[in-house]
Amino acid sequence: MQFKYLLFVLLCLSPGFVKTMLKFSDNLSEEENKKIELVSACCRGQLDSVKNILQKLEKPIGKETLRRGLLLTIKGQFSNPNGNHSAIINTLVQYGADVNHIEEETGTVPLHWAANAVRATGETGVLITLLDHGANPHNKGKNKPSPYEIHQRYIEWERIISDQFKRYQKYAPKDLEQAKKDI
Repeated sequence: MQFKYLLFVLLCLSPGFVKTMLKFSDNLSEEENKKIELVSACCRGQLDSVKNILQKLEKPIGKETLRRGLLLTIKGQFSNPNGNHSAIINTLVQYGADVNHIEEETGTVPLHWAANAVRATGETGVLITLLDHGANPHNKGKNKPSPYEIHQRYIEWERIISDQFKRYQKYAPKDLEQAKKDI
């Protein structure tokens, strides 16, 4: 069961390599291969591919695949900030993805990952899309700080860092050694 989902990581990194590997994966059905392609397309932010694959699936897509697709769409922002991640989330939610699902392995919810992506990339679209679909900013997952609490800490860290920068702002680069002595 886990084998099929290990391939999505490789597919996100190297689509050609994994497609070659999939040809040699005799133990996977066509349906399983489509699910792997789906989560990979989610990760890469390829909306047209996601829609195409979802339409071609013969059986209703399982909650597990939707959950993985949702998380990989959010995480895909880090490696592919130009992807159409918000629209993919809209599509996955239409198919039944749960925006408040607690991840078994990490104890996090999708909003945790989206908040991290905002801090890393500055892109807020996915976070807003999740909130629009009912993601709870106070959902702590499994004994974790909620995304809202993490955001509040981040604001405090930003204030502290800003204060530190202000201390050095009065010094020109040539005076940096003097600034270090003064502190």
